[in-house]
Amino acid sequence: MSGSAPVFAVDKTELLDARPGLTVILTGQQAHHAVRVRRLRSGESVDLVDGYGCRASGIVADDPSPDRVSIVLGDIDREAPRRPRVVVAQALIKGDRTDRAIETMTEVGVDEIIPWSAERSVVRWRGEKAVAGARRWETIAREAAKQSRQAWFPRVHPLCSLEGLCEVVAQAEFNVVLDVAGEPLSSMQVPTSGDLVVVVGPEGGLTANEIAQLRAVGAHLIRLGPSILRSATAGTVAAVALLSRSPRWPS
Repeated sequence: MSGSAPVFAVDKTELLDARPGLTVILTGQQAHHAVRVRRLRSGESVDLVDGYGCRASGIVADDPSPDRVSIVLGDIDREAPRRPRVVVAQALIKGDRTDRAIETMTEVGVDEIIPWSAERSVVRWRGEKAVAGARRWETIAREAAKQSRQAWFPRVHPLCSLEGLCEVVAQAEFNVVLDVAGEPLSSMQVPTSGDLVVVVGPEGGLTANEIAQLRAVGAHLIRLGPSILRSATAGTVAAVALLSRSPRWPS
């Protein structure tokens, strides 16, 4: 695979039976981006990813148009599922910091992102706004995964309540709730498999009720360092701290 070739996302069905010599067609936004933004021409190299671990190199065939770009496949690589899996439950926060939080969590390799409505969240998703919000997060994560050349895309969940979040925490192999009064993360043994769940609260912090319910299902309160991190930063920092101690980031 080329380290500098532009990356385009395709539906997983497009690469399900992929093999060298087959042709995949880019249409819609992907074709428009390839021709109008990247200015691709016949004979140029690209990489295709499906978000489920498949990556294929390819060559632009014929004369591409903004409506249709034919890619002849070359090498095919199917990456194994990443272990352990990092899941970040991010409380809803105000402003464009959310976009950057999703981008950076994706860039470092977070596998699942769960938006959740905390008691002190200023932002509220209700009805169609909840559906649209989750879709926006999904789009941001997808684009960030492409930019960082990843074959696996994060799964973005629908909006989660505290009760739903407690179920996720209870089932995890390893779980932490970020809190300034917690134990240092360095004091915990990080497993090499299963789901590593990180709960990030809103800018105003978690309430005593939220902490009590999360601790009742086995959550561990931890802190990341001597400084106070913003809600939009904390999830990425926690993911890096965990991944740096896992087989996914070998020393």
